[in-house]
Amino acid sequence: MTKEIIVVFQDCALCGARGKQKIADLAAKGVTIRKVSFISDEGRELCAEAVKKGIGVMPFYVDGDDFATNIEALITKKPANKQKKTQKVANSTTKKQINAKEKTNGDDSKA
Repeated sequence: MTKEIIVVFQDCALCGARGKQKIADLAAKGVTIRKVSFISDEGRELCAEAVKKGIGVMPFYVDGDDFATNIEALITKKPANKQKKTQKVANSTTKKQINAKEKTNGDDSKA
């Protein structure tokens, strides 16, 4: 059973000697590559879906409902690298201002 991966591209997807070798390597693994221009009807639909899934670069790769910016991610089915959640750190100058107010019991008047 062959697996088909769609490549949505702007200029040239998998072109040149390196790209041809990549396509040949994937074909040996039973993976076929279908190139789709982003200006075609299918390409426009896939671009809209990719944006909804957080992909904003080209080329991108589609395997059924899975989208990726790296073809290896679809072949190995590794989860895409997601950004780590960061914790918001309070600004030190804001803390100093709050501490100064607490010392004066909230009285900002200059008597």
